[in-house]
Amino acid sequence: AVAVAVAAIPEALQSIVTIVLSIGTKKMAKKHAIIRKLSAVETLGSTSIIATDKTGTLTEGKMKVVKVEFTDKEKAFFALTLNNEQRSGLEVAIWEYVKEQKIIDPQKIFDKTKRTYEEQFDSEKKYSITINEVDNKSVAFLKGAPEIILSFCHLSAKEKDDILRKIEKWADSGLRLLGIAFKNKGDLKEKTGFTWLGLVGIVDPIRKDTKEAILNAQAAGIKIKIVTGDYRKTAERVAADLGFKIKPENVLEGKDLETISERELKKIIDNIIIFSRVAPHQKQKIIKGLQEKGEVVA
Repeated sequence: AVAVAVAAIPEALQSIVTIVLSIGTKKMAKKHAIIRKLSAVETLGSTSIIATDKTGTLTEGKMKVVKVEFTDKEKAFFALTLNNEQRSGLEVAIWEYVKEQKIIDPQKIFDKTKRTYEEQFDSEKKYSITINEVDNKSVAFLKGAPEIILSFCHLSAKEKDDILRKIEKWADSGLRLLGIAFKNKGDLKEKTGFTWLGLVGIVDPIRKDTKEAILNAQAAGIKIKIVTGDYRKTAERVAADLGFKIKPENVLEGKDLETISERELKKIIDNIIIFSRVAPHQKQKIIKGLQEKGEVVA
């Protein structure tokens, strides 16, 4: 028995495993994947689910404004200029759009206008606000997820319904959407009483190699789940273009994810392909739910 045990586990086993993993790491490095720990190669080989973001991962992240509808074009351009730090591809695309229209010079407006207050965009609240001195008057400009911006605006129920239908229609064509609004009376920091300025539709093309990468992963038995902060219809359109067959039960929105328990999530998570309008803390809930079902998640 001792002889068999010694024969079954040779002294060189540790070296052999290390060398094999090193060869795997070298091969991956040639494909631009760098691994810090050798054991991660083995874990990657066991991956059963890839949870992927949409923007800049499935798509190119090279954005362009292709559709707009404004209630007041000049005020809308001021909103897009003064609530803009050009920190992201989205903001750069908006800045370039304003510049191309030649109605205002965004750089001149930005330079000569004093900003007195700001709340930067983050993935949890999904909007940003700046208060600026425009012609010696304080004006607040809002920019962000259309349905969130809409909830801060003073509109009738019918007006809101009409805009929401428009949002659905635009998003259904795969556009990434932004809503903008302004306010120049009352408490400018309070998120009520804003005036709706309109919608901006941005196209973000799918990467050329994305579809093939998804097919390769699926052929290897790996399931793909799209986890995005974008609007549901936008995510559904992109998923459909990538070859996914999406039914209503395959989509879970962040607002619903927030209300269900971890136990309920585990029951339905296998069927979910798209998680839309999710906040960063919800991504952890998704990954945890998958891991508790025994999945190895990348």
